[in-house]
Amino acid sequence: MLTFFIDADCMVGQINSVLCYFEKLPSFVKSKLLYAYCGSLCGSELWDLWNNNTDTVCVAWRKALRRVWNLPFNTHCDILYELSNTLPALDVICKRVLSFITKCANSDCYIVKAVARHAVLHGHMTLPQCFVLRFAIIRSNSVSFLVLSHIFRPHHSTRQPT
Repeated sequence: MLTFFIDADCMVGQINSVLCYFEKLPSFVKSKLLYAYCGSLCGSELWDLWNNNTDTVCVAWRKALRRVWNLPFNTHCDILYELSNTLPALDVICKRVLSFITKCANSDCYIVKAVARHAVLHGHMTLPQCFVLRFAIIRSNSVSFLVLSHIFRPHHSTRQPT
């Protein structure tokens, strides 16, 4: 698990640049541009979701949305996401984590598949990735624990019984 490799200050700088450069545009356009230029969150699939910097990034994103929509600082977060028709940053990260783990667990490479399945099925007490997986499943509104049954489909053996 990577500890954290995004610089929250760098993200804030990007947000400020986008919002200053496009300040004369309507809010809905600025919102789309903000997501296009600053919403990539590259590598977020590997972030430690309990790291304080993850919260820093989410707070910076909410502040940026308030600036885009010209809302007061105490506007409730749910209004921000409804107004911009997006998910909260943490939910986006959690969905990426689930997608990444699903792809690893169903990989064509036997080693990647075996390590991912072992980490989730047997290493849950010691590996932080498994805590992240559980957190991502709980956090994601559209995903339930049935995801695990989809991720870990039974293997179909090609050997014929003797």
